[in-house]
Amino acid sequence: MEHTNVAAAKLNGSILGGAKIYARIEKISERNSERLYTVHLDNILCEDDYEDEDCLEATKEDIKVLAMDCGSPLKVDVHVDGKDKGRMSISYSTKECACCAVSKFNGMIIGGKSVQAWMESISTCSDDDSAPLLELRNVLNDEDYEDEECLQETKEDLFSMIQHYGEIKHFHVETTGRNRGVVTVAFVDSNRALQACEKLNGTVVGGARISANISCRDDSSSISSPSKPKEMISNNQTVLAPEPMYSGDKVIPEQYAECKRVPKIPNPGVPREYAKRIDDSSVIPLLFDMLGELMRLQIRAKENNNKKAKRRMVLGLREVARGIRANKIKMVIMANNLDQYGALDVKLQEILNAANEHDIPVLFDLNKRKIGKALGKTLKVSVVGIENADGAYEPFKKLKRLYETT
Repeated sequence: MEHTNVAAAKLNGSILGGAKIYARIEKISERNSERLYTVHLDNILCEDDYEDEDCLEATKEDIKVLAMDCGSPLKVDVHVDGKDKGRMSISYSTKECACCAVSKFNGMIIGGKSVQAWMESISTCSDDDSAPLLELRNVLNDEDYEDEECLQETKEDLFSMIQHYGEIKHFHVETTGRNRGVVTVAFVDSNRALQACEKLNGTVVGGARISANISCRDDSSSISSPSKPKEMISNNQTVLAPEPMYSGDKVIPEQYAECKRVPKIPNPGVPREYAKRIDDSSVIPLLFDMLGELMRLQIRAKENNNKKAKRRMVLGLREVARGIRANKIKMVIMANNLDQYGALDVKLQEILNAANEHDIPVLFDLNKRKIGKALGKTLKVSVVGIENADGAYEPFKKLKRLYETT
């Protein structure tokens, strides 16, 4: 244990591939297994590794040193060509060591890229007590905890998304305690859990990147989530390392990520005073019909690379304001629960004033989540500007008539 502490203290804060390493102590079970457990590391090599054999060997040695924190690897392989190009594989004799390595490497930033780590086989979880569970983190947001309706919608969307990977036996969303926000899923076919994990890990839902991992029901084989801040040792004290943040597939530099971690201004999730809704029960179904059809047509035109097709709609405050100024917008659908914030309110008022000046209908009958749902998206949408209603002209005409009669 003494040597482990020395190694962790020495490695913590050192630079590898331009990124700072966070070292931590992981207790490893002494239970042995006759099987071979291989941990695959994706997104870990850079162009220099492919072009320079010495550089590749140095990277391999660096990773091997880090892997020894979880036990002595039997072998370390690097794939420089073929379908597994860029992958590094580390083999252990015990499941505990492999789980520890997945936890250690998954989400680690090396060379400005986030490493993805996973185990090749989970067949040791064969009995019911140790069946593999799919764990999802970074899925829920503040509105889900505050609004039961939002939480229920999120659960339904998640269940619908996950069931594409196989028949679900167990589905649970934890909303309290230490595991708040963790979604656990068990499939009837246990092999489906690994397939779902590989597909869902890193997927962006609601503007946040999902962290997916596999765990077994016995505590000793649990694989920690990469989105959970990792422990590091600094001056003999255990602190939490900040989790990386992303813009698309790129890691946001820490100095900017700190700004993005500032808590959001609370949003009660109720309609604000600017939102004057139409008192007619047919409005919401008409909005869903129109937005859904226009989005379908817009996606089809994009997939067919049809450059002559007119854009049906634009999303976002800036794009809608620009479209109104260019006399392209025919109708505005604005969420009735936009965040109350100075700069946002200025842009909101700018759109309302411009729409009033150009005699453009503005409808406030949906909140951000429902606009996103109408568009077939899992993220929230603040405002939509309709530029071309072809293909959904009937609901567009009815909505315009209802707006004019109020």
